[in-house]
Amino acid sequence: MNFAEVRPEFSVHVIDADFTAADSLVKTVRTSGFDTLYFPTLDSALNAMKELPPHIVVFNLETFDTVAESFLHQVRDISPEILVVLLISGKQGLAAIQLVEKGLAYDYQVRPFLSSLDLLQRLDRCVQRLYFQFESEQLREASGGDAEGTKRSSTPPRITNETEIAPPNVVIQRPSVNGINPEVLESFIDKVLSVKDLDQTVQTFLDFAGQQVQNTPAVYFKYVPHYLSLVLSQSAWLPIEKIKGIGVELKSVDPLKLPDFFREPGTLPQLQTLVKEAFHVENFAAFTHYNDHDVVGVFVIFDPLSNSMDQQAIRSCLGIFELAYKKNLLVKEKHALDVNDSITGLYNRKTFRQKLDEEISRSRRISLPLSMITIDIDNFQELNNTVGFGNADSVLKVIGALLKKSVRANDILARIGADEIALLLPHTSHMGAAVKAERIRRILESTRFPSIEGKGPRKISVSVGVSEYPSFCNDAEGLIKTADEALYQVKQAGGNRVCLATPPPGFTPDFVPKKVEDGRAEAKP
Repeated sequence: MNFAEVRPEFSVHVIDADFTAADSLVKTVRTSGFDTLYFPTLDSALNAMKELPPHIVVFNLETFDTVAESFLHQVRDISPEILVVLLISGKQGLAAIQLVEKGLAYDYQVRPFLSSLDLLQRLDRCVQRLYFQFESEQLREASGGDAEGTKRSSTPPRITNETEIAPPNVVIQRPSVNGINPEVLESFIDKVLSVKDLDQTVQTFLDFAGQQVQNTPAVYFKYVPHYLSLVLSQSAWLPIEKIKGIGVELKSVDPLKLPDFFREPGTLPQLQTLVKEAFHVENFAAFTHYNDHDVVGVFVIFDPLSNSMDQQAIRSCLGIFELAYKKNLLVKEKHALDVNDSITGLYNRKTFRQKLDEEISRSRRISLPLSMITIDIDNFQELNNTVGFGNADSVLKVIGALLKKSVRANDILARIGADEIALLLPHTSHMGAAVKAERIRRILESTRFPSIEGKGPRKISVSVGVSEYPSFCNDAEGLIKTADEALYQVKQAGGNRVCLATPPPGFTPDFVPKKVEDGRAEAKP
């Protein structure tokens, strides 16, 4: 889904005492499609929020630095659903991270902007988060509501009371059900709405469909659009271990005819041949599983369901199943947005801070060092301007994939800035981390990036800062700071090298870490 298309359904309040800078900012946000209001003072912003809470607040931390935390607490009291994006100077990174960790802000953007697209990407992430949240809530309501379902509003979302934010427009209709014993139907609905895992949701419908037609075997084929194939993944009343993985290739089918086939999947010749040869079944019923308009899979019941009442019952319960499946899929996507960076798939900044605090605590408990490597892509903004954001994002994806392949299972990778990636190395000394950092730098320097060949620089290089707890710092903030200081020295020297941090004057470590070799704890005899 292109979330830029639903921007007009979301309201944004810009709060900035710097009128000159705010004027340009408000125009950018408003022309991008958001319903935008500007407030130069905190009192005017709070008064407006109490009457009409926005979905998103863009807040200039620099102009309200001393009272920012108190103000953000008041915003959260008005509605915890308001997502705050902080505008910060380069020196306010740590303060912004702390506000995010406290749940008072959702994201931040360094100012001045190198490109307005940076801020719009953050606002679109807020839109994604809120859209999934509101849609999931309406799905839950629809699954327990009346048969009329939730009607689509003809107007943009508006506030329903002082503390609630109206959700964006979502169409959800509860299907009617005929031909099923009410007790059986109630049991199915309770079961399918109670499971959280996507495969379990599918299995619940498979079991129900088979039981509905006198314990008839049923199977589920996942649709793999990249390979134009249906692959059998689950079954009811059949031993799955013997049949899992068999499938049907659809590459020979005219792509223009595929939608018609999926409307009546039982007419697919390839599926008919497979069912006949693998299961010795001549006649069967098949139903396509959709998520919105996308094909997810195909259910096959080894019974023709010649009784129209059985057909109607299965189709009606398929609608309830798809509602439950979509709810669980939205929850899964929401969780991924909360935990992972949408471009690289690495942990995001918020998750990184949680993991860092956990690893610092573990390091103290077991007296083993924790190292941090901070990787910054050299001249990344220039790369953005030269090859475009899409191609630059492709570079980030490749770098993320390479780093995943080059780290240990217990190492922690995260994208913590537009062009910055952090790597935590548990049980690793600063010397082991420095060796690892240099290896990473060389790998990335020698990597080809097809998406920018002929458009951007001949090669990509990175600057790397390395620090370690407890040798150079006493806590999580100190580890971030010392690694950043080392990275800054590399940038000042022209980039494309590794720098090891140094402890501040008069520094005393929390403990003397146990000796480690090759980045791992030395085994005791």
